[in-house]
Amino acid sequence: MHSLVVCRRKLSLARRLAIRLTLARQAWRFALWNTPRCNGYVLCRPRGGFSDCCAQIARCMLYARDFRRILLIDGSRAGQLRKLDRYFETNSQSFPVIIIGADSDIYDNLDGLSVYPGAVAGNLRGHASVYDTQRKLHIDPESRVPICFDYVSYPHDILVHAQCGGGAGWAALQLFRLTHFARTIVSDRLRMLPSRYRAIHIRNTDKRMDVLAFLDEIAPKVAGMPLLVSTDNAASVDLCRSRLVGCDVFTVSQVPDSHGNSLHDNPDYAGLGLDIDILADLIAMSKACELILPAKGGEPLSGFSAIAADLHVRPSVLGHMLRS
Repeated sequence: MHSLVVCRRKLSLARRLAIRLTLARQAWRFALWNTPRCNGYVLCRPRGGFSDCCAQIARCMLYARDFRRILLIDGSRAGQLRKLDRYFETNSQSFPVIIIGADSDIYDNLDGLSVYPGAVAGNLRGHASVYDTQRKLHIDPESRVPICFDYVSYPHDILVHAQCGGGAGWAALQLFRLTHFARTIVSDRLRMLPSRYRAIHIRNTDKRMDVLAFLDEIAPKVAGMPLLVSTDNAASVDLCRSRLVGCDVFTVSQVPDSHGNSLHDNPDYAGLGLDIDILADLIAMSKACELILPAKGGEPLSGFSAIAADLHVRPSVLGHMLRS
């Protein structure tokens, strides 16, 4: 029997006030950037899947805000959505965030500046970290130094962070809105959504779960309303249609048959199609009237599910992402 997290659109008054207060505090902190002084740069080069990348950007965002640095985000080493500037543009006029690519001219302008960790100095654009499975960190292949920094002040001009790992990734999405290109394609998918529907997420490639047990558990809860299925496993969609008899199952993405292999860092499936599917799935799940997720210890099993659940109760952040 699975543990479930069920997220409903309707929030208590106390919860709504708490969310508004949190956003107001963040807006007040960002407003402090109206003064011109800054103390250098944070170069965030996130690794891993979409939820990992969001979590790492959020960490760098908080550091850059608190230590008054300009945040540069280069997604070219990420496991998904590597061309971040194709899908996102910055959503804040006060907090200095710049999305760059591996071929950005900005790298040329950073030559000659001091860098931490020192292993990256002299090769800021081309440095390639490797993953240490024992330490669970991305490190420099020669010096074995982790490519990250602590939450303290540094004298260096540029601080580089290139790591993976989950966390409160939804916070990073406050910085972004979809580009016109991405918004047009995603909006076409969203127009097909029913006025009311439930949503579930099944991750069953690199992380495995008992899909049949999960579906049997939720079957009584999903009857009588269309059900959006978001998954990284094509066979799971077929299982939903065969197992949830009488339930109108639908998807907003073309789920590839990866034969059980992860879609992260997978060159066979990487590209525009998968990237748009990720964005469409995330937003469609977040807009559902009820979101039902497999969980362990009260927490969603998947980082992607966790971001969807966080956006589900923060419709204002979702609205900013979709704003033209």
